[in-house]
Amino acid sequence: MDTVVIVLFSLVSCIHLVSCYFGVKTVRGITKCLLMPLLAAVYLLLSAAPNYLVIMALAFSFVGDVLLLGPKSADSMKPGIASFAVTHLLYIVVTVNSGLMQGIPIWAIVVIGLAFLIAGSLVYMEIRKYASTKLKLFAVPYVLLIFGMSALQTMVFVNKPSFGTVLLAVGSLFFIVSDTTLSMSVLKPAKKVTLTNFFVMITYILAQLLIVCGYNMVL
Repeated sequence: MDTVVIVLFSLVSCIHLVSCYFGVKTVRGITKCLLMPLLAAVYLLLSAAPNYLVIMALAFSFVGDVLLLGPKSADSMKPGIASFAVTHLLYIVVTVNSGLMQGIPIWAIVVIGLAFLIAGSLVYMEIRKYASTKLKLFAVPYVLLIFGMSALQTMVFVNKPSFGTVLLAVGSLFFIVSDTTLSMSVLKPAKKVTLTNFFVMITYILAQLLIVCGYNMVL
């Protein structure tokens, strides 16, 4: 059963990416809605003690995926962004409650925190150039959440290096890349939309997969 679900998730992911690349909208929409439920099933089957907050994070990601289907604009993206904001908040709670941050040196908190604060500020300033006043205000908490989540995962890796914490850190970085690309593609539309969709989704799938596998290994 485990193998069947893993193969199914892999197959749906590949079909989805191909449909993104070639611009097959119907297939892209259907497969996108299947990604997070299948990943949640993989996690439930492989984890000896599944964390219900991880499942909730994937559930909110599924809601975000559905809300972001169809033509995108700065205003239409807000419900989907809010759903993904909850996902990042839940990942933060899981990491804080994991105990993996116990004993982390102060220098690591300061250096990593400052680095991600600067990076997040740069991304926000770029978004700010093209966003409406309302979207600028909406973007502030989201940028803080996603960069804060990634900063925590990086701190965990520095504090307790392991393959699992590497997956968490790298996965969180992929999430930043995916969301930043998506935001800029809406605010500053690219000429080749299909390539943008492909890049957004491959980094998004990798982000969620690595984070879930990381939690499965360290919790």
